[in-house]
Amino acid sequence: MKPFARHSLFYSVFYVAVGLLGTEAIQCVLAVEKLAAEPSSAVKQLDLGWPREIATSTGSHFEYLQTAADADDANPRYNYSKAREYLRKAADAGDTDAMYNLGLLYEEGRGGAQDYAEARGLYQKAADTGQPDAMYRLGSLYAAGLGGARDYAKARKWFQKAADAGQVDAMYTLGSFYAKGSGGAPDYGKAREWYQKAADAGLPDAMYILGLFYAEGWGGAQDYAKAREWYQKAADAGHADAMYRLGSLYAAGLGGARDYAKARKWFQKAADAGQADAMYTLGSFYAKGRGGAPDYGKAREWYQKAADAGLPDAMYSLGLFYAEGWGGAQDYAKAREWYQKAADAGHADAMYGLGTLYISGRGGIEDDAKAREWYQKAADAGHADAMYNLGVLYQYGLGGAKDYAQARKWYQKAAGAGDAAAMYELGLLCEKGWGGAQDYAQAREWYQKAADAGREDAKEALSHLGSK
Repeated sequence: MKPFARHSLFYSVFYVAVGLLGTEAIQCVLAVEKLAAEPSSAVKQLDLGWPREIATSTGSHFEYLQTAADADDANPRYNYSKAREYLRKAADAGDTDAMYNLGLLYEEGRGGAQDYAEARGLYQKAADTGQPDAMYRLGSLYAAGLGGARDYAKARKWFQKAADAGQVDAMYTLGSFYAKGSGGAPDYGKAREWYQKAADAGLPDAMYILGLFYAEGWGGAQDYAKAREWYQKAADAGHADAMYRLGSLYAAGLGGARDYAKARKWFQKAADAGQADAMYTLGSFYAKGRGGAPDYGKAREWYQKAADAGLPDAMYSLGLFYAEGWGGAQDYAKAREWYQKAADAGHADAMYGLGTLYISGRGGIEDDAKAREWYQKAADAGHADAMYNLGVLYQYGLGGAKDYAQARKWYQKAAGAGDAAAMYELGLLCEKGWGGAQDYAQAREWYQKAADAGREDAKEALSHLGSK
């Protein structure tokens, strides 16, 4: 929600306050004269129904009146319907700030029914007189299709006007419109330009996106040093995604020296702020001892938080920690639970791990059919170990019918991925003629590859095959 305009509306609000509070409001006005010497203080807005967002004071009496009149949040003494009434009178008298502020009340549904069409009309009138905040809100309603048809072209038009007039949120949103091609052709160069302006104006989201544009080389040259600079600014402003990205650059040594300690510091800050990728990466840092001493207990703790936040990689890692007993008690049932969640989210390693637990009966019932099902899914996703295990299940008829042709197919895929055991089994199938034609030359070829990969049984098979 956007702050209310704070210009000529001061006197109308003053009279509203006097009408509702009498002499107490006058005392508030007198009290704020002392505050006028502190133009950099952060103040709240007067509780006349508009958003409670913090705005930085520029020393106007209106803002200080807001602070004084809003001193007792627990006992609000204004009402939204009265705000609408007085703002309507001011708007009808041609006060553009009143038009904008009244539009906000209609948009938010404060003091009466929510009416996007009325809000759009009021914003339009204020925007036509050059009110930047109204231009921005008007563009937002066009973009969302509220109060009328969605129209990205008109939204971009009003965002452009507001941005040209110095409205910071419009600068950022205009950058997003250029990046996504909303309301016109995409233009990463223009997007970077407007993100730059919004970042220079102090908007943390813009600082973060600008860093991302530099890191990816979108709209201009790739520059990790610049990316690090803007991530740093956004991170210092409390932007969690920027903290994570900054940590990633430190970890990779991009844009400056590699520094695992600083990477861990920023991952920790981002994780503490609720950034799920940072939670997972912090867990990995604790597990591997990067940037500090290894700590499997801490690793499990952060994997748990990232898993609870819905991150499949973290679900898998947490399952692995339970299966291996790292950082706490071994618990195959918990391992199966977390592998299941990650597998359901499409994680191939988790599918393989789940298949292994089913075939061993650890953490629950032994079920070769379920094992075959999950190995199949993991193999279809490109998991080489699952391809080999699936071949074994088909070869020996575990979890379903014996099928040498399918066994040969999956051994072939696993062997192509470099699995030495699959090479050996494929040689055996070719030698015996199982699942396809008997072919000693191919058998010898696969035994040789397995032997070259260090398989002693393949060397023995080659000796046994002789000159066949």
